[in-house]
Amino acid sequence: MHPFMVTSWSRQERQQVLDLIIQPNGTLSADLVRLEKRAGTGYMSLPAFFTGPHGINQPVGCFQDILLVASGAGIAAIVPYAKEIIHAYDTRTSNVRHVKLIWTAKSLEFVKSGSELLNQLLEDGVSGNGYVLNISIHIAEADVLETHFGKNRRAALYRGAPDYMRIIDEVLKGDRGKSAGMGAGNGRMLLIASVTDDLRDELRGTMRMYLGRRAEMIELEYQP
Repeated sequence: MHPFMVTSWSRQERQQVLDLIIQPNGTLSADLVRLEKRAGTGYMSLPAFFTGPHGINQPVGCFQDILLVASGAGIAAIVPYAKEIIHAYDTRTSNVRHVKLIWTAKSLEFVKSGSELLNQLLEDGVSGNGYVLNISIHIAEADVLETHFGKNRRAALYRGAPDYMRIIDEVLKGDRGKSAGMGAGNGRMLLIASVTDDLRDELRGTMRMYLGRRAEMIELEYQP
Protein backbone atom coordinates (compact mmCIF):
# COMPACT_ATOMS: atom_id res chain seq x y z
CA MET A 1 0.00 0.00 0.00
CA HIS A 2 1.21 3.49 -0.83
CA PRO A 3 1.89 5.43 2.40
CA PHE A 4 -0.14 8.52 1.31
CA MET A 5 -3.92 8.30 0.99
CA VAL A 6 -6.24 11.18 0.06
CA THR A 7 -9.21 11.26 2.44
CA SER A 8 -10.86 14.53 1.44
CA TRP A 9 -13.50 15.34 -1.16
CA SER A 10 -14.99 18.74 -1.98
CA ARG A 11 -18.11 19.95 -3.74
CA GLN A 12 -16.04 22.80 -5.16
CA GLU A 13 -14.43 22.37 -8.58
CA ARG A 14 -11.12 23.58 -7.16
CA GLN A 15 -10.51 21.98 -3.81
CA GLN A 16 -8.70 24.30 -1.40
CA VAL A 17 -7.76 21.72 1.26
CA LEU A 18 -6.27 18.28 0.72
CA ASP A 19 -6.45 15.83 3.64
CA LEU A 20 -4.00 12.92 3.69
CA ILE A 21 -3.46 9.94 5.94
CA ILE A 22 0.17 8.86 6.12
CA GLN A 23 1.24 5.36 7.05
CA PRO A 24 4.99 5.19 7.79
CA ASN A 25 6.37 3.02 5.01
CA GLY A 26 9.80 4.40 4.16
CA THR A 27 12.17 7.27 4.81
CA LEU A 28 9.99 10.25 3.79
CA SER A 29 6.72 9.06 5.33
CA ALA A 30 8.48 7.98 8.54
CA ASP A 31 10.26 11.35 8.77
CA LEU A 32 6.96 13.21 8.45
CA VAL A 33 5.41 11.20 11.26
CA ARG A 34 8.44 11.84 13.48
CA LEU A 35 8.28 15.59 12.78
CA GLU A 36 4.58 15.67 13.68
CA LYS A 37 5.24 13.87 16.98
CA ARG A 38 8.13 16.20 17.75
CA ALA A 39 5.90 19.24 17.21
CA GLY A 40 3.63 17.96 20.00
CA THR A 41 0.62 19.92 18.73
CA GLY A 42 -1.17 17.22 16.77
CA TYR A 43 -0.57 19.03 13.48
CA MET A 44 2.13 20.80 11.50
CA SER A 45 2.44 22.97 8.40
CA LEU A 46 5.02 22.29 5.68
CA PRO A 47 5.33 23.47 2.05
CA ALA A 48 4.66 20.72 -0.48
CA PHE A 49 4.28 20.11 -4.21
CA PHE A 50 2.05 17.33 -5.52
CA THR A 51 0.54 15.91 -8.70
CA GLY A 52 -2.60 13.88 -9.11
CA PRO A 53 -4.50 12.52 -7.35
CA HIS A 54 -3.68 9.21 -9.02
CA GLY A 55 -5.34 5.83 -8.74
CA ILE A 56 -8.83 4.62 -9.59
CA ASN A 57 -12.02 6.59 -9.03
CA GLN A 58 -14.86 4.10 -9.06
CA PRO A 59 -18.14 5.26 -10.70
CA VAL A 60 -21.12 4.66 -8.41
CA GLY A 61 -23.92 6.77 -9.91
CA CYS A 62 -25.63 3.89 -11.74
CA PHE A 63 -26.49 2.06 -8.50
CA GLN A 64 -29.59 2.62 -6.39
CA ASP A 65 -28.43 1.13 -3.09
CA ILE A 66 -24.90 1.71 -1.79
CA LEU A 67 -23.48 -0.31 1.11
CA LEU A 68 -20.24 1.14 2.50
CA VAL A 69 -18.25 -1.21 4.74
CA ALA A 70 -15.20 -0.14 6.76
CA SER A 71 -12.96 -1.76 9.37
CA GLY A 72 -10.95 0.37 11.76
CA ALA A 73 -8.91 2.98 9.88
CA GLY A 74 -10.65 1.96 6.66
CA ILE A 75 -13.30 4.56 7.51
CA ALA A 76 -10.89 7.22 6.20
CA ALA A 77 -10.93 5.65 2.72
CA ILE A 78 -14.72 5.27 2.73
CA VAL A 79 -15.56 8.86 3.73
CA PRO A 80 -14.63 10.55 0.40
CA TYR A 81 -16.88 8.11 -1.49
CA ALA A 82 -19.70 8.74 0.95
CA LYS A 83 -19.37 12.51 0.47
CA GLU A 84 -19.39 12.18 -3.32
CA ILE A 85 -22.41 9.86 -3.26
CA ILE A 86 -24.37 12.20 -0.99
CA HIS A 87 -23.55 15.18 -3.22
CA ALA A 88 -24.73 13.28 -6.31
CA TYR A 89 -27.97 12.46 -4.50
CA ASP A 90 -28.52 16.07 -3.48
CA THR A 91 -27.90 17.35 -7.02
CA ARG A 92 -29.91 14.53 -8.63
CA THR A 93 -26.99 13.51 -10.82
CA SER A 94 -27.09 9.79 -9.99
CA ASN A 95 -29.52 6.92 -9.43
CA VAL A 96 -28.49 6.55 -5.79
CA ARG A 97 -31.43 6.57 -3.37
CA HIS A 98 -30.16 4.88 -0.21
CA VAL A 99 -26.74 4.76 1.43
CA LYS A 100 -25.79 2.65 4.43
CA LEU A 101 -22.40 2.83 6.16
CA ILE A 102 -21.32 -0.05 8.40
CA TRP A 103 -18.16 0.56 10.43
CA THR A 104 -16.62 -2.08 12.68
CA ALA A 105 -14.10 -1.00 15.32
CA LYS A 106 -12.34 -2.54 18.29
CA SER A 107 -13.34 0.08 20.84
CA LEU A 108 -15.58 3.05 21.46
CA GLU A 109 -12.50 5.20 21.98
CA PHE A 110 -11.35 4.44 18.45
CA VAL A 111 -14.79 5.41 17.14
CA LYS A 112 -14.67 8.68 19.07
CA SER A 113 -11.31 9.48 17.46
CA GLY A 114 -13.13 9.48 14.11
CA SER A 115 -16.11 11.52 15.31
CA GLU A 116 -15.19 14.52 13.15
CA LEU A 117 -15.34 12.41 9.99
CA LEU A 118 -18.69 10.93 11.01
CA ASN A 119 -20.21 14.28 11.90
CA GLN A 120 -19.25 15.69 8.51
CA LEU A 121 -21.05 12.80 6.85
CA LEU A 122 -24.13 13.12 9.05
CA GLU A 123 -24.34 16.82 8.30
CA ASP A 124 -23.98 16.24 4.55
CA GLY A 125 -26.40 13.30 4.52
CA VAL A 126 -29.50 15.45 4.95
CA SER A 127 -31.62 16.62 2.05
CA GLY A 128 -35.07 18.05 1.52
CA ASN A 129 -36.36 14.49 1.39
CA GLY A 130 -34.91 13.55 4.76
CA TYR A 131 -31.86 11.45 5.59
CA VAL A 132 -30.15 9.67 2.71
CA LEU A 133 -27.37 8.23 4.90
CA ASN A 134 -27.74 5.61 7.62
CA ILE A 135 -24.75 4.74 9.82
CA SER A 136 -24.30 1.61 11.95
CA ILE A 137 -21.22 1.20 14.13
CA HIS A 138 -20.33 -2.23 15.46
CA ILE A 139 -17.87 -2.44 18.35
CA ALA A 140 -16.05 -5.52 19.58
CA GLU A 141 -15.95 -4.35 23.21
CA ALA A 142 -17.85 -6.50 25.69
CA ASP A 143 -19.85 -3.53 26.98
CA VAL A 144 -21.22 -0.69 24.86
CA LEU A 145 -23.06 1.68 27.15
CA GLU A 146 -24.09 4.17 24.48
CA THR A 147 -26.64 3.28 21.79
CA HIS A 148 -26.26 6.32 19.53
CA PHE A 149 -23.36 8.49 18.49
CA GLY A 150 -22.41 11.52 16.41
CA LYS A 151 -24.23 14.66 15.30
CA ASN A 152 -27.89 14.56 16.39
CA ARG A 153 -27.17 11.05 17.75
CA ARG A 154 -27.96 9.59 14.31
CA ALA A 155 -25.28 6.88 14.21
CA ALA A 156 -26.45 3.67 15.90
CA LEU A 157 -24.02 1.69 18.05
CA TYR A 158 -24.13 -2.10 18.31
CA ARG A 159 -22.06 -4.76 20.06
CA GLY A 160 -20.52 -7.50 17.95
CA ALA A 161 -20.21 -8.09 14.22
CA PRO A 162 -23.01 -7.35 11.72
CA ASP A 163 -24.68 -10.09 9.70
CA TYR A 164 -23.62 -9.02 6.22
CA MET A 165 -25.33 -11.90 4.45
CA ARG A 166 -28.66 -10.97 6.01
CA ILE A 167 -28.23 -7.28 5.19
CA ILE A 168 -27.34 -7.91 1.54
CA ASP A 169 -30.09 -10.51 1.14
CA GLU A 170 -32.77 -8.21 2.55
CA VAL A 171 -31.77 -5.37 0.23
CA LEU A 172 -31.85 -7.56 -2.88
CA LYS A 173 -35.11 -9.27 -1.90
CA GLY A 174 -36.78 -5.94 -1.22
CA ASP A 175 -37.54 -6.49 2.47
CA ARG A 176 -38.18 -2.81 3.14
CA GLY A 177 -37.57 -1.73 6.71
CA LYS A 178 -35.71 -4.81 7.89
CA SER A 179 -32.32 -3.54 6.80
CA ALA A 180 -32.45 -0.04 8.24
CA GLY A 181 -31.58 2.73 5.86
CA MET A 182 -31.74 0.68 2.67
CA GLY A 183 -34.22 0.63 -0.17
CA ALA A 184 -36.85 -1.63 -1.65
CA GLY A 185 -34.42 -3.80 -3.60
CA ASN A 186 -35.74 -2.92 -7.08
CA GLY A 187 -32.43 -1.53 -8.37
CA ARG A 188 -28.74 -2.34 -8.44
CA MET A 189 -26.69 -2.59 -5.26
CA LEU A 190 -23.00 -1.75 -4.84
CA LEU A 191 -20.84 -2.73 -1.88
CA ILE A 192 -17.70 -0.62 -1.36
CA ALA A 193 -15.19 -2.06 1.10
CA SER A 194 -12.08 -0.95 2.98
CA VAL A 195 -11.75 -3.75 5.49
CA THR A 196 -9.44 -6.27 7.14
CA ASP A 197 -8.30 -9.40 5.31
CA ASP A 198 -10.70 -11.71 7.17
CA LEU A 199 -13.72 -9.51 6.56
CA ARG A 200 -12.77 -8.97 2.93
CA ASP A 201 -12.73 -12.76 2.40
CA GLU A 202 -16.13 -13.02 4.10
CA LEU A 203 -17.63 -10.31 1.91
CA ARG A 204 -16.19 -11.84 -1.24
CA GLY A 205 -17.72 -15.18 -0.35
CA THR A 206 -21.09 -13.61 0.38
CA MET A 207 -21.15 -11.56 -2.82
CA ARG A 208 -20.36 -14.64 -4.94
CA MET A 209 -23.76 -15.99 -3.92
CA TYR A 210 -25.44 -12.98 -5.54
CA LEU A 211 -23.66 -12.90 -8.90
CA GLY A 212 -26.17 -11.98 -11.58
CA ARG A 213 -28.56 -10.48 -9.04
CA ARG A 214 -27.72 -6.81 -9.52
CA ALA A 215 -25.06 -6.84 -6.79
CA GLU A 216 -21.43 -5.80 -7.24
CA MET A 217 -18.46 -5.23 -4.93
CA ILE A 218 -15.56 -2.77 -5.11
CA GLU A 219 -12.44 -3.08 -2.96
CA LEU A 220 -10.72 0.27 -2.44
CA GLU A 221 -6.97 0.62 -2.84
CA TYR A 222 -6.52 1.18 0.89
CA GLN A 223 -7.30 -1.91 2.95
CA PRO A 224 -6.44 -1.72 6.70
